[in-house]
Amino acid sequence: YSPSVNLLRNTVAAFAAGAGGAQAITVRPFDSAAGRPDEFGRRTARNTQLLLMEESGIAQVIDPTSGSWYVENLTNRLAEKAWEIFQSIEVDGGMAVAIAKGSITEKVDASWAAKKANLIDKKVELVGVEPGSVSNEKPLDRFPGPTIPSGSLPLRRFPAVFESVDGISVTNEEEQS
Repeated sequence: YSPSVNLLRNTVAAFAAGAGGAQAITVRPFDSAAGRPDEFGRRTARNTQLLLMEESGIAQVIDPTSGSWYVENLTNRLAEKAWEIFQSIEVDGGMAVAIAKGSITEKVDASWAAKKANLIDKKVELVGVEPGSVSNEKPLDRFPGPTIPSGSLPLRRFPAVFESVDGISVTNEEEQS
């Protein structure tokens, strides 16, 4: 509902990824959720990346959160949990077997359902996303984008929960998930 706010969201997300040590960051055009991005959307996405990479100096800092107990503790807990999951997948025969059996899809679906329920019940907030049609911004007129891939792990966007709250579905993601 507020596509121009995506410019700020994209900048903050890219900065956070850089500060977190991401080795590759791609900023999507602010208008990509509305369909095929136009030249302005593509240019602002490219310039956001260039500004953060070349002018902010974030790529030159080796570890911007160095020494932060919170970040180090969170990283360790995340790594330990991820390692447990990887080990359980390997014990069950590996990723190919897990995907074929549908166990990965089941876990992803369960996680998505829990997160979606928490968003709908407002137990958690999605920063920068308005729950409903609050914006007076003019909707973007874009050519339709490529069909969202389907399959065992379809694309899911948290904002889609709010985009369909008022019975208006901006994308066809809800049909696929």
